[in-house]
Amino acid sequence: MTETSDLEFQFSVIIPTIWKCTDNLLALSRKLFESDQCGQLLIIDNQGMDDAHDTLRDELRHCGATIVRLPYNVFVNPAWNIGVCLAKYDRYLLLNDDVQLYESCLSDLAWVLDTNLEVGLVGFAPECVSDRPVPHEQPATVESRAVPDLVTNFGCCMAGRTEHYQTIPRSLKLFSGDNWLFYASRAAGRSNYAITNKRIQHLLSVSSGAFPERAEADWNEFQRLWRERRS
Repeated sequence: MTETSDLEFQFSVIIPTIWKCTDNLLALSRKLFESDQCGQLLIIDNQGMDDAHDTLRDELRHCGATIVRLPYNVFVNPAWNIGVCLAKYDRYLLLNDDVQLYESCLSDLAWVLDTNLEVGLVGFAPECVSDRPVPHEQPATVESRAVPDLVTNFGCCMAGRTEHYQTIPRSLKLFSGDNWLFYASRAAGRSNYAITNKRIQHLLSVSSGAFPERAEADWNEFQRLWRERRS
């Protein structure tokens, strides 16, 4: 990571993990360390009492990451909340530990996010996210479109302004946190955008896939919470 005194132009990058995709996480972290736009990398360790991955933790720390060790698995949504609370920079980026980015990804996210103050969240369009390797050749300029509703895989790589983050309710554990952030942003009068012409890789959902029973429960809870919010 490049040190700079200009906090405005960097991200606090937040990655929850239960160490199920370690090779990918290490490769992703190394790529982030090389980016001028990554000012802070927070690995939210949801297996904090497990010493099996101490070597990897040490390697990530040596590169500059902060490992936030939790005593038990609080799941993804609370981990996002914790990460944003610890963010030092004006922008945050929420990443899955099973994604890979192209070289200028953070710069592109920042460019779209800074188009105007009415931009809420920035992610990627569904056609730009797949399990195929990240193409070496990417378009020179970034294109985006406003998305009125949450699209598939938007939450695997999602950027916003730290001051606009709306804390996900504690009752939402693993799923529907992206729904909450997306629609809370829209309810605040901001438009959410998706990059449409560059591609990132998203492997099979290693972490959340281990807890399929949570999907329906979290979705029902999100709907209940959203009805209450709107009433």
